[in-house]
Amino acid sequence: MIRKNSLFFAYVLALLATLASLYISEALGEEACKLCWTQRVFLFPLPVLLFFVLFFRRPDVTFFLLPLPILGALASTNHIVFSLSHCDDCSNISLLPFWSLAVFLLIAFFLLLGGNLRRKSS
Repeated sequence: MIRKNSLFFAYVLALLATLASLYISEALGEEACKLCWTQRVFLFPLPVLLFFVLFFRRPDVTFFLLPLPILGALASTNHIVFSLSHCDDCSNISLLPFWSLAVFLLIAFFLLLGGNLRRKSS
């Protein structure tokens, strides 16, 4: 069941993470630092692209989406390392880079699980 619905799980996770990010910055008034914006660059396109993957039933293109969560996870890791030593903007919400890393890794896992990465025999 998880494999069958993994692209849907990736979509929901990306959508919820995007909405949570916007809620924190817009509704709660917490300004995102430069490192947070770097992560958002890799997060914000994911719900839109995954919607089209699901709508057009094209799991074969999920391989091309994998760089987004992988680079997002690297940006989150960079943010975690940097915020532990230098970032004053992130001191009051220091768990967000950890949540971001977890979300990116889960999205990458679901993309790998649900994508059709096998070559078609001719």
